[in-house]
Amino acid sequence: MEPGGASPVCGVADAVIVFDAAVTRMDIVYCGSGRADRTVRMEAGRLIEVVNPRIEELSS
Repeated sequence: MEPGGASPVCGVADAVIVFDAAVTRMDIVYCGSGRADRTVRMEAGRLIEVVNPRIEELSS
């Protein structure tokens, strides 16, 4: 990723990706692409399939 970029899609094998449980109830989400000047728009369910994150209650 570029400096300043962030993305839930990561090529680091031992990285732990965690999503708030609220994402499972969302339709469309916007997230970082790994570039500071790009954003990804995706169905939340598809993003969960692609990333396979840990789902945790992080906010209330």
